[in-house]
Amino acid sequence: MTTVAIIEDDDELRELTRQFLCAEGFHAVGVASAEELSEVAVLPSLYIVDLNLPGTDGYTLIRRLREVCPTAGVVVFSARDRTVDVTRGYEVGADIYLTKPVDPTICWRRSNAWSKNGWARRLRHCAAWRAQPGGSSLTGRCPCA
Repeated sequence: MTTVAIIEDDDELRELTRQFLCAEGFHAVGVASAEELSEVAVLPSLYIVDLNLPGTDGYTLIRRLREVCPTAGVVVFSARDRTVDVTRGYEVGADIYLTKPVDPTICWRRSNAWSKNGWARRLRHCAAWRAQPGGSSLTGRCPCA
């Protein structure tokens, strides 16, 4: 079962998104800030990140996620719709950028399409790389990451 972390400070939006994803068969956990993410017990394979978070902002969180989990999928939910914001989101590592309000069905469809074509393929590639002699270690990184 795919684990999804929703990092969103709007309690209602976070809970609605979590409930929707759970109903679609995902294991979804929600937190209100980047700092709370360290409390999640399972390493998610997909992150849904708001950019306007209290404390550490979403851009910084995405950059850190890419350092630690380079093969995870990252979806941005943001009210920021200016080209400069969207461009920066992709530059720091977002795979998908959706502007609020986000229809949960659109999020699910886009994430599903990306998983089939993007990050799932990277996960398989990186797992194969780590299985090779000399390619495995907890700090080792796949060349595609």
